[in-house]
Amino acid sequence: MYARTDKVPIIQVCIEYAYKTDPTTKYAGDSTNPGRKAEMWAFCAGVLPFLHEANPNDAKVLRAETDVIRTFPLTPKIQASPR
Repeated sequence: MYARTDKVPIIQVCIEYAYKTDPTTKYAGDSTNPGRKAEMWAFCAGVLPFLHEANPNDAKVLRAETDVIRTFPLTPKIQASPR
């Protein structure tokens, strides 16, 4: 269980990496970098449980917008595997 103060840095880093991987922002780095997208998902996935507790609809939006599985092309074998 996270303390209230522990949630703030996770949320901040989720927002930071979401910004850095969004091709529509003015971030000077490579927004398509797979490593950066994986880091974004790792931090944003950590936000999902307590965001879902506060607002399930916002949690669904965050997951849909940051889910790296939807971002990368998958091979048919991976697409067919159960999650």
